[in-house]
Formats: sequence, structure tokens, C-alpha cells
Amino acid sequence: HANCAGANFQDADLLKVDFEQANLSRAELDEAYAAKANLRGANLEAADLSWTNLVEADLSGGNLEYTILFRANLQDAVLDKAGLYGVDLRGTNLEGASLHQSRLQGVAIRYAQGVTQEQLNTACLDARTRLPEGMMLPQPCQSPERKK
Repeated sequence: HANCAGANFQDADLLKVDFEQANLSRAELDEAYAAKANLRGANLEAADLSWTNLVEADLSGGNLEYTILFRANLQDAVLDKAGLYGVDLRGTNLEGASLHQSRLQGVAIRYAQGVTQEQLNTACLDARTRLPEGMMLPQPCQSPERKK
């Protein structure tokens, strides 16, 4: 479990990098090339990933609270069960991204690109989530603990 809190990876080539469970809180990854990166379970809280290429990256189970994803490319990325509270998605490409049980409560997802109703239906949203024009709030998520 690498501890890279506050590290500077700005404009770095991180193709297929393995940062599983890494601490990247407050790290600078803006404009990095991190396609197909393994960021499963990584702590990216308050990290700057502006303009970062995360095509086909796996961020499942990660902590992305207050992460800056301005204009990041998350096409076909996996964000299943990721915590995204307070994330900046302005201009973020989410085309084909997997959002199963990702926690998007209170997120302004309306400014992201390529979002579909089908994707939103698999995510966890609430009344504070700002949806794209014409999209509807899906049924509330069932947390795994509640299932019997």
C-alpha cells in the first residue's frame, strides 16, 4: 500500500500503473496519462486529477471525496462502489463508465459528459444530486448490510 499523499505526478505517464489501495490524498495528478490504471480501493480524497486520462482505469471502491476531476476522461472506467461525495465533475467524460453502487450523493453530475439514465440507475444518488437535464432520480440504493 503505497503512501503517496501529496505527491506530484503532474503530466506523468502512469499507463497501467498499480496504485491499488494506495494513499494518493491531495496528490497532484493533473494531466497525467493513467489509462488502464489499477486504483482499486485507493484514497484519492482531494486529489487533483484535472485533465487526467483515466480511460478504462479501475477506481472501484476508491475514496474520491472532494477529488477534482475537471475535464478528466473516465471513458469505460470502473467506479463501482466508489465514494464520490463533493467530487468536481465539470466537463468529465463518463461515457461507458461503470457506476454500480458508486456514491454520488450531493454531486453535480449535470456538468459531466456522456452520462446516461442507465448509468444513473445503477448508482446511489439522493435529492441533493444535481442531474443532467431530462434525467430522473433513480430508486434509492440498498446498502449491502440491509439485504437479508
